[in-house]
Amino acid sequence: MTVFSGLRGAALFIVVIVTVGVIGYHVLGGYMWLEALYMTVITLSTVGFHEVRPLDPKGQIFTIVLIPWRAASQRYGSWILISAKNGERNWQKWEEVQAR
Repeated sequence: MTVFSGLRGAALFIVVIVTVGVIGYHVLGGYMWLEALYMTVITLSTVGFHEVRPLDPKGQIFTIVLIPWRAASQRYGSWILISAKNGERNWQKWEEVQAR
């Protein structure tokens, strides 16, 4: 897997999470599309500014489920970047060994 494909996968993961968040708030909470996007962004960015309106229990459970997915996407993106850096370092060492 190349770094670019890994980062593309991480970006796609984030897009999917935002899409699921918007649809979830729209369907479960009855929010308008812009309100649902706002709720998704403040939830995923951990700003937690203030809800458009108070969440009912379904909305609260949905939010509780949505937050770990954001953390998972962040960890995946970090893993891709760290793996790329380590892979580059290992490749440089291999070239040094081959040059001897």
